[in-house]
Amino acid sequence: MKKLLLVLLAVFLWGAGCGCIPLSAPAGDGNAEDKLAGIPEEKLPFPRKQVKQVWRIDDRFVLVEQVQNQDNAFFLYDRSEEKAACIVGFAENARYEGRKGGTLMFIAKGDGDCGDYSFPYRLVCRLGSREMPRGEPLFLPATQGVAFGAVGAWTQVLCKAEPGGREFTFKLEPQEGQVLAGGHKKPLTTVGYDPKANELVFRFYNVEPGPGLVLGEPVTVPGHRFVEEYRIEALPAGREPEDPALLKQDFPYGLNLADTGTLSGQPSVRVALKLRGNLRYSVVSLLHHPEDGSKTILEYIVSFRPDNAG
Repeated sequence: MKKLLLVLLAVFLWGAGCGCIPLSAPAGDGNAEDKLAGIPEEKLPFPRKQVKQVWRIDDRFVLVEQVQNQDNAFFLYDRSEEKAACIVGFAENARYEGRKGGTLMFIAKGDGDCGDYSFPYRLVCRLGSREMPRGEPLFLPATQGVAFGAVGAWTQVLCKAEPGGREFTFKLEPQEGQVLAGGHKKPLTTVGYDPKANELVFRFYNVEPGPGLVLGEPVTVPGHRFVEEYRIEALPAGREPEDPALLKQDFPYGLNLADTGTLSGQPSVRVALKLRGNLRYSVVSLLHHPEDGSKTILEYIVSFRPDNAG
């Protein structure tokens, strides 16, 4: 018994130390017909057939997931008011993560209206509050792969790969002559992990390297807390995708692509970051519009945190 208690205590302390949030299990509550027995059908703002999953949060609140044409949204039904309110809309492309005390947690990818998906982030919704969900960065273990960006993004150039402080920054600009109809979308991007080399591997599709990059050779990063070195490779069209299974995986970590074959016909850039120890990572994208009217710059800022999993 003492050993069991020590193990449970260690798991709790690890979660608190690395920024993890202990959540109640997001398991569903029966099939759609049975679990909605306590909610009058006329109280839902959509047909019952669009109900995918339901979670009984407590005696007052019920969380209902609506799915329509492969898009999903979440409604919170309040038994005391007999009303259902949308708390996470279709455009967030979210999945329910679980509950912590008086808050509900979701993992989202956003930008679903134009197919330009973000690196996953967390949405925090307070029960009984009319406030909009609060967005928070999501730091994932290096072993957790992610796919984001847009399949149909225009050809871009990776012009810079810059280590600095506690971060690593990628800068991309449109290829010369490209007209960005539909806006400057993020290139389809995958992040994977090589356990033998302890490398976090980025693959940018339909992207070519800029003239100032060092290709094919490791570049050491003295003084960086989290990255020891990095290596950039230019891959011609015809190379297979880095991780087809990840691209076909459902949200929030995959892109739910039925066919990855078109990616093989695109040039791509592969960047491997050799990490110092066990880390978590997060990616924020920023779009810069120069005042002089020159090319827009898309920036990926990769942040790191220690992962105390051992």
